[in-house]
Amino acid sequence: MKLKKGDRVRFLNDVGGGTVIRIIDEKSVEIMNDDEFEIPVQAADLVKVSSLETGAFVEEKEDDEEEDFDFRNDRDELELDDVDKEIDSSNSIEYIEGNDELNIYAALVPINAEKITESEMALYVINDSNFQAQAMAFELDFEDSSMIWNANLESNTKVLIKTYSRAELGVFPKIKFQFLFYRYGKFPSQEPLQKEIEVAPLKFYKVGSFLENDFFEEDSIVIKLNSEELNKAYSKISDDDFKRIKQAEQQSDKIANQLKSKFSVSQVNSGIKEVDLHVHELLDDYRGLSNGEILNIQMEKFHSELASGLKNNETKKMVFIHGVGAGTLKNELRKSLQRDYPQLYFQDASFKEYGFGATMIILRRG
Repeated sequence: MKLKKGDRVRFLNDVGGGTVIRIIDEKSVEIMNDDEFEIPVQAADLVKVSSLETGAFVEEKEDDEEEDFDFRNDRDELELDDVDKEIDSSNSIEYIEGNDELNIYAALVPINAEKITESEMALYVINDSNFQAQAMAFELDFEDSSMIWNANLESNTKVLIKTYSRAELGVFPKIKFQFLFYRYGKFPSQEPLQKEIEVAPLKFYKVGSFLENDFFEEDSIVIKLNSEELNKAYSKISDDDFKRIKQAEQQSDKIANQLKSKFSVSQVNSGIKEVDLHVHELLDDYRGLSNGEILNIQMEKFHSELASGLKNNETKKMVFIHGVGAGTLKNELRKSLQRDYPQLYFQDASFKEYGFGATMIILRRG
């Protein structure tokens, strides 16, 4: 079923419906529901009821000759006579009094707030200021980048950029944002903003990563882009640890990387050691490695950390985060436990904290 902007739709698996206001990609759209909330939805979960222009509430047959909506440009082309009107209307933009300080955020919002650790995530950009911006966003893959968003960002707005499936969250990319700020008339000049963010996949399996905020009803991961501070929603460390990281960054990249490596294996609470086995947490560059080679590296890390935990009498439990994915690492890890460590008891780690993506091993009782 092909949807276009303005189509009236209803939900297949829920009550109600709404109107398509934006085509996100080939598989998902953004709709304004009956409660006037803008939400991203998979097209496969919708049934077209009518087009907005018809006013009819009967299911339509698909018209093969109907022109597809070009989601790369959802603005109607201006007639020549309308150019002056478009320019004049720029002066009618509403500004919020006192909101002249630049505040730009990225947010990851669970689509299903009731089941955060199972939910897809919607990536938003929030402009909480009276400035406008020419803005772009890219997904980074080492030296390569793919543009996922390019738009004029209006003042005091939030914009949906992309929706990520659970599988995509397991290898969540680094995202780079670029902004060039302006206002109509005279305004204090602003430096262009370029910011990269990186959210460890583990955070999507921890309910505590999602916090109450001013922009969404749902608890979300909100990252301020025009700030050098580490955002607490995705980098939960103490004030002392934060100072140590900042000092290390100032001294040298080498020391900073060592400190980052230290935090990839963390003591989450007394007697419980947490180890993230995602390959990007173990290697700075894994290009050219086969899946088998990556698996061997992950298993070597598993064996070395488990051996260390067995020697440390203070470590009573260990949680290995392996992600969901195809289940290869999880299966290999558990086969090794049954074969090489038959004396140890293991189970799925807290679903609330990790979803299906972690295994907890009991080293010592009490």
